Amino acid sequence: MMRLSITSLCVLVAVVEMMALLTGARSVDAVECIPQELTPCIDAIKSSSVVPSSICCMKMEEQAPCLCQYAKIPSFKPLIAGGQRVAAVCGVTLPVC
Repeated sequence: MMRLSITSLCVLVAVVEMMALLTGARSVDAVECIPQELTPCIDAIKSSSVVPSSICCMKMEEQAPCLCQYAKIPSFKPLIAGGQRVAAVCGVTLPVC
């Protein structure tokens, strides 16, 4: 079994990170899917006359990877169209479900 020194391991990690940067790969932080995080958006989701706040847009961006999961919750189905509208106003790209 081959053993790597700490220096070799550090060099290997640096090379892998450099390759990721050069190829355009990026790491994605895990998102904790908590529907309550979208509470600042509820008024804008329910009414097209309410402009989403900057906090709403920030939360919508954070929770965007979770939106397909949220769409499967029966009580959220009536809010999907409003959520899509708010995301568009906020400039948030929604995942394809």
